[in-house]
Amino acid sequence: MSPDSFEFVYKLLLAVAFFGILAFVSTQYFRVRTIEVRGNEVCHAMQVADASGVKYGDKLLFVNRADIARGIFDKLPYADTVRIHRKLPGTLIIELTECVPAATVVTGNVAYIVDKDCKLLEYGPYSPAIARGVVVTGMKVLEYTPGKPIVLEDDLRLSTLRTLIATFSQSPLLEGIGEIDAVRLYDIRFPYKDRLTISLGSAESLERKLEMLEEVVKRLDSTKKGLIDLSDVGKARFIQDG
Repeated sequence: MSPDSFEFVYKLLLAVAFFGILAFVSTQYFRVRTIEVRGNEVCHAMQVADASGVKYGDKLLFVNRADIARGIFDKLPYADTVRIHRKLPGTLIIELTECVPAATVVTGNVAYIVDKDCKLLEYGPYSPAIARGVVVTGMKVLEYTPGKPIVLEDDLRLSTLRTLIATFSQSPLLEGIGEIDAVRLYDIRFPYKDRLTISLGSAESLERKLEMLEEVVKRLDSTKKGLIDLSDVGKARFIQDG
């Protein structure tokens, strides 16, 4: 065997030995011993770890990050984004951001709590104590699967709901607003601070209407009771009770 051939075989054997040792260490030493969950508030860390499908003792370098994220999304409706990191020698880090409840859609006596995209986060018997965000009545929920967008009677109602969520969530008046009655999409109404009834008409130009409502409320005597009609875009009428 020539010196060049001997050197080649020697380097090849070294490479094989190196990768063999690396494979052994990777499979035998780098195993999941700790699952660290970050960013969770609603979801319990143990729930996230269970939903990931990863078991203690699994080979850390071979865990499938896409499968982990898919398992978390499938089992935890509040999961919004998931990022997976490995920290050698044995820690799996799951960084979670959670959906923020934006509205409560009440159908019958059932409350469907959804995020800004109308994804269902949870549902159950309605009571004011469990309501989150704006409370919308008069919309019938036909299909509801936690982690998926709710299905309403038609696309117009769904787009109206999204408009209500997006606009009311940003309004400084939100704390004083009662349940929004959207049974008639051309005559959406809600009480404000238990002394005023607000008539919006449709959800057209809703941001502008709420800006006008804010101005009217500032100028109106705090003892006055009645109806504020904002159904005509650019106009506001106050009709006093009695």
